[in-house]
Amino acid sequence: MRLHTDGETVRSYVLLVAVACSGGRTDHTDKPAEPVESSLTATATASEWIEAVFLISWTTEKEASHFVEFGLDDSLDRLTPTETGTAPSIPLLGMKAGRTYSWRAVSLTAVGVRLESSVETLQVPDVPADYPSPTLVFSTDESQVAEGYMLVSVAPALAGTDTQAMVTLIDGDGDYVWWRVLEKGHFAVSPSFSAHSNTVLLDDYYEQPSGEAGSGIWQLSLDGSSGIYTETVLGHHAVIEPEPGVLAWIAGDVRPNPGIPQWTFTDRVYEGTPENATNPVELINLFDDYFEGQYTAPCIHALGLFDIPPYEQVMEWTHSNSLVFLPGDESYIVHMRWTDTVVKIDRATGAILWEMGGPNSTFTQANGDALYGGAESSVLFSHAHLSQFWDGGFVVFDNADHNGKISGFLEYAYDEQTLTVSPVFEFRDPLGRFTSVLGDARKMPGGNYISAWTRSGEILEVDPTGEPVWGIDVDPMQVSRIDWAPDLYGVGQ
Repeated sequence: MRLHTDGETVRSYVLLVAVACSGGRTDHTDKPAEPVESSLTATATASEWIEAVFLISWTTEKEASHFVEFGLDDSLDRLTPTETGTAPSIPLLGMKAGRTYSWRAVSLTAVGVRLESSVETLQVPDVPADYPSPTLVFSTDESQVAEGYMLVSVAPALAGTDTQAMVTLIDGDGDYVWWRVLEKGHFAVSPSFSAHSNTVLLDDYYEQPSGEAGSGIWQLSLDGSSGIYTETVLGHHAVIEPEPGVLAWIAGDVRPNPGIPQWTFTDRVYEGTPENATNPVELINLFDDYFEGQYTAPCIHALGLFDIPPYEQVMEWTHSNSLVFLPGDESYIVHMRWTDTVVKIDRATGAILWEMGGPNSTFTQANGDALYGGAESSVLFSHAHLSQFWDGGFVVFDNADHNGKISGFLEYAYDEQTLTVSPVFEFRDPLGRFTSVLGDARKMPGGNYISAWTRSGEILEVDPTGEPVWGIDVDPMQVSRIDWAPDLYGVGQ
């Protein structure tokens, strides 16, 4: 496949971060009266948490409706949402790194008088030089991603004491518009937007030259007002917010093994709050509740030994890498990578409601055939990653370790009454490459698909026919899993 942009042929490759062009395009239909020139005195204060966010603050004598007009260079073509009261403090979101923006504070009084500040400018800092700007490889009118913002983590490596991740938002032009650089040795593989608050959630892992290693959860407000870090024990791969103020995450479960190796590693799912994360509620532990202490390695990947300080020579049974909450029936979806198994767990009881794929699947293909005949014949996917699951369907990134080593992503429909699964859509890397770690894919509200191809630093959007319509590249950086929002002011609402 050959794609053209500005007359140049570009490779149809599978690309890296970001999205979107506009944020805060809120319409204010109030018809302003004659402005009262320089009647407002407003200040712009940079966030201590997010360098690209500025807070515009001012006061009025009486209650009014307040907003800020702002735009790139000399324009004022973007509007924030409206606040009411006498002391507004409104964040400017979605501004491009290293660029100059103009802004003006506006208050509309109860009697229809428009009060304005003078037009001021601010300079958005640039991202650190260690993080190259994404390359917008192509963008078409059919792109849906380009009208929003992509959340992703970029880093020179996925782990190690020398890596240092930057969690960032990228707009549809391929520009950084929000970021936070984690401490050296830290990485986040599954950044996501909260479903209940204007917050970015990060699963944080770290390794230090001293041998110290650990994990935690970041809650970073999109408006730059706060950052909360909560230590966890062996947390990994996923953290979500099933209800306001409650966090759920996957955590490792290391058990002594009577034979060789000395230790086994499975997973638990916890719920808790930042205040009780060191003593959370355990929803399920897979060693006892799923495996019942018995395990047969399905493939060579589950036989590898690794160290998890302070444990040495650990054998991993599950490599659970996905956690999704289904609010309709208060349940969780957990994916165990090495056994190619998706399980549905009742939130209230921790009971396993069904299994899809893997050695004990309760689901079959639509024709009744089995979904799994071993690691070499897993029908749905092979050692995959998934971030999006809904009642009746899901999208999964198939790393394809055992089914051809050409990675891609697929959409499936499933029926809980007939316990069957059917394919809906499939896209494979047009260059025939194998993504050995991570990878991600989501279906957009408009029907397109967005995908992240970790090792190559690429993110690609395709339409329902599989035609690429938007893509960026941040090579030589690697990219995490991804999330997307159409409007930064509307996240969590």
